[in-house]
Order: sequence, then C-alpha cells, then structure tokens
Amino acid sequence: MEQLPKNIALLPDASVAATFALARQVVRISQNGIVETLADLPTPAADVKTPVLGTPFLGGIVRADDGTLHFNYATGSDDLTGVWQLSPGETPRRIAALPATALPNGLALDPSSGNLYVADSVLSTIWRVPAGGGTATAWVTGGPLAPTGGTWASTGSRSTTVPSGPPTPTTARC
Repeated sequence: MEQLPKNIALLPDASVAATFALARQVVRISQNGIVETLADLPTPAADVKTPVLGTPFLGGIVRADDGTLHFNYATGSDDLTGVWQLSPGETPRRIAALPATALPNGLALDPSSGNLYVADSVLSTIWRVPAGGGTATAWVTGGPLAPTGGTWASTGSRSTTVPSGPPTPTTARC
C-alpha cells in the first residue's frame, strides 16, 4: 500500500507525527528519517467506498498538549468515518462519528475552547467536535465552502483548481 504522507504534527522531540493517507497509518518520523508506526486504522468492509476517492483516507492530524493525537479517517462507512484519538500508550479509538458520505480532510485544535474543527471536502462543512469526544456539529456549511465547479488537480507538491467551462479573462490567466 502506498504511504502517501498527508499531514504532520510537530512533536516535542523535533520529530513529527504523520498520517499516511492511503496506508491507514499514523507514524512517527524522526529527524534522521526513521519511521515508527504508532497506529494502524481498521480496514472497512470490502464493499464500502470512501466518497470521491473510493479508498479509505487518513487526513488531518493535530497534537494536544498532553501528547494525544487526533486525526480524521474517512472510509465510507458509518462505523469508522470520523475523528479518531490516539493517547500515549493506548490504541486508537473513534471519538466522534461523521456521516459515511463525509470526507474529513483538514483538522485544527483550539486549545482555549477544547474543540477540534474538521474541514469536510465533500459535504462543504466545517464540523466542530469536542476534543474529549462527543457529537460532531456542523459549525459552518455551504456558502464559501461549496464547490466552485472546478476540477481539483495535483502534480505532487503543487495543486490547483481548474475552472470548468470556456476560458474567461479571469480563468485564462496562467
């Protein structure tokens, strides 16, 4: 399985915790490049497909002051899609469910409120989740988060949105 590093969170020892998006792994990468697996996320049923991607996707990751890691996992299934937590010395567990139709991608932690904020790339929603676990609530939805009608494209380290339709003075710029 391709590792495809997706997101990182800095650790106190100058290493990073990273999500391997398609390998369903959370890892620690030391300054000298040694990779240690911290968690393998469960495999969904074979007939379940993640929205848009068709394969399980491990997205954003953040680290709380106590060393707990939070990360997003999308599988296309009600039992696995959501925000997960890995506390030091424990196994990963889902702390908040998100809809099976969601594609949770970016993640931010607000330490002052104790909330996590999840950017959902498919449902055009930012979800708010208590960092200790609980119900995800739509914090912002639609409006400026709605798709623009373009096609997202990536060439490795660079990505862009390519507008649909004929070129206009605005879309024809390079």
